[in-house]
Amino acid sequence: MSDGMLQQAAMIVHPTTGIPIGFRKANGSEIYLPTILAQSAVSPGTVTGTTNETTLLTLTVPGGVMGPNGIINVHARFTVTASANNKTLRVRFAGNIMSSPIVSGATYLGYGMVCQIRNRGNRSVQIADGDASGPGGLTVTYTSTVNTAVDQILTITGQLATGSESIVLESYSVHLLPSF
Repeated sequence: MSDGMLQQAAMIVHPTTGIPIGFRKANGSEIYLPTILAQSAVSPGTVTGTTNETTLLTLTVPGGVMGPNGIINVHARFTVTASANNKTLRVRFAGNIMSSPIVSGATYLGYGMVCQIRNRGNRSVQIADGDASGPGGLTVTYTSTVNTAVDQILTITGQLATGSESIVLESYSVHLLPSF
């Protein structure tokens, strides 16, 4: 966008999250930009003392911004107790599982997870790829029918097989790449 166009454009800020998500041009048309919805290298949460699925991060994905072919990229880094017991890591979008790798191993302590949630030419049909069984595992395809024209909740969760162990979400970044 040229400087002249920027001077005539007003920034669009999502009303719920306060995140700048694009520009409204003088003619009323809107341009949505790639947006970092959230990122941090400070741990937002830990699971320990329970075998229930526990939310480690919750954020709002602004409605109407993804477009019919948009993508949400989720990158997360975890540390887990080194044991043969299962530790399940999940990304959920509007409650739907979009990635659910299971980590186990007596000497394996860290795990990086990447999940891409893509609209499939329609704001209400998604496909996502997730690692189903941790390092070296198979890739599983997840699908959902979430209306991305309205705000939706994305969560990162953890679940332990043995409550005396732990899962720590060490860092994360969530990027929104709109496409129209």
